[in-house]
Amino acid sequence: MERQIRGSAVRVATSIRVEDRSGFLNLSAIYCPPRHTIKEEMFSDFFKILGNRFIAGGDWNAKHSHWGSRITVTRGKELKKSIDANHLRSMSTGEPTYWPTDSNKTPDLLDFFITKNICLQNTLIKSSLDGSSDHTPVILILSPIAIPHDSGTDYLHNSKTDWDCFREYLESNIDLKLSLKTNEEVDNASLYITNLIQVAAWTSTPELKASSYSVPTPLVVKKKLLKTSSS
Repeated sequence: MERQIRGSAVRVATSIRVEDRSGFLNLSAIYCPPRHTIKEEMFSDFFKILGNRFIAGGDWNAKHSHWGSRITVTRGKELKKSIDANHLRSMSTGEPTYWPTDSNKTPDLLDFFITKNICLQNTLIKSSLDGSSDHTPVILILSPIAIPHDSGTDYLHNSKTDWDCFREYLESNIDLKLSLKTNEEVDNASLYITNLIQVAAWTSTPELKASSYSVPTPLVVKKKLLKTSSS
């Protein structure tokens, strides 16, 4: 099924409905061309189509520090407004997913997931370096039970954490108008604040080890190198 958001070129390449132990779940793979202007209302129209429980992932071409982009742009602000207005959650690796061929451009995060009524503890998100394009594929694993994370690499802060930045991020992004009238709303709010704290900590915490952006070797190049070495 292919859909297009009113007044824009935001296109869902594939949209399917499945059923798991928690009920029906809509899954959508999305691509947003960079040349079009997309407002908050247009994103919200799309999210309403997906219903009460969904995972929508792909290349949003929207940058915002909330989901780990290096900078924040206008489309990212509009998408963030829609996420907040509809009580949704963004999920990303926090790592660059777009690797421009132009050496003057800096890699950044464009590919991520937006979810509704998905339990954070039952998910695992990671990058795949097996692709051959200029975008790193991002994989979201959804399990019926809580997924244990590797405690050796999963951390919220270290000795270099900027706690002033952490507080400023929370104060600037927290939504204090969430409804808490039902058990479901309380659960969703709990997951929301947990995710917000995580993003605030990761945004304010640099890596202790030296790191630099590097373009992952495309699969086609790996195959050619393998043929050369074996000949």
